[in-house]
Amino acid sequence: MTCNRHWFENFKETNNGSSIYLRHDRGYQIKGYGNIPVILPDSTIRHIQNVMHVPRIKKILVFVSTIRGQNLKVEFFKTYCFIKDMLDHMKPIASSIQVGGLYKLNVKSAPCQALTSSVRNEENFWRQRLGHIKFHDLLLLQKRGMVNGLPVLKNSHVNCESCSLGKIHRDDFPSNLDRKKRAILELVHTDIWDDVDKLIKRCLLFFLFVDAFMIFTWVYFNIHKSHTF
Repeated sequence: MTCNRHWFENFKETNNGSSIYLRHDRGYQIKGYGNIPVILPDSTIRHIQNVMHVPRIKKILVFVSTIRGQNLKVEFFKTYCFIKDMLDHMKPIASSIQVGGLYKLNVKSAPCQALTSSVRNEENFWRQRLGHIKFHDLLLLQKRGMVNGLPVLKNSHVNCESCSLGKIHRDDFPSNLDRKKRAILELVHTDIWDDVDKLIKRCLLFFLFVDAFMIFTWVYFNIHKSHTF
C-alpha cells in the first residue's frame, strides 16, 4: 500500500468504504487499487499488482502475501531477507534488511514516461485520408455531410510537407548544349539495340556510340550481350 497516487498504472477507484487497520486499531480508508512499476537492483522493471492506494498512510508497505502471489518467494534470515523469482530458476531479484520490526526493500518506483507523443492535426489528418484534397473542398464535404465522422474543421492554414514538395518547380534539362565548350570524346553517348532480325550475318544486337562534339557515330555488331564490356 502507498499514498503516492502518481505511481499507479491501471488505477481503479473504489468507494465501498473499505479500510485497513494498523497498530492502535487506527483505520485508513482505501481509495483504489492498481499496479506499480518498480526498478530492481539489476535495473529491470517489474510490476507489483493489486497495490492499495491509502492517502493517509505515511509509509509504503508491501505484504508478504502480495509478493508470494506473483510467482515470487521470500526467504527470511536473521536480519535480512531475499525475494526470488520462481519462474527464473529462483534467481534473487531484490533484498531487504530488517529495520525495527519491518523489512526495508532496496527497490524504487519507476517513473511513468512515454516513449513518444504527438498532437494530431485534424485538418491535416483528414486531408491526408482523402488524398490531400484542397481545404476548400474539405469544407464543402463537411458542409454537405458527405463524409461520415468528419469533425468540425476550423483551421484553414494547414502546412502539408508532401503538398509543398509536390509543388516545387524544377527546370527541364537544357536541350541545346554549347558544343564549343566541349572537346573530342569528352562526352560520348552510347546505347544497345537488339532484335535486328539477324540481317547482318548472325548478329542479334549492335552497340551505338555518338561523340557529342563531332556527332561522329560508331556502330559495332555482336551476337552476345555479355560481350559488351
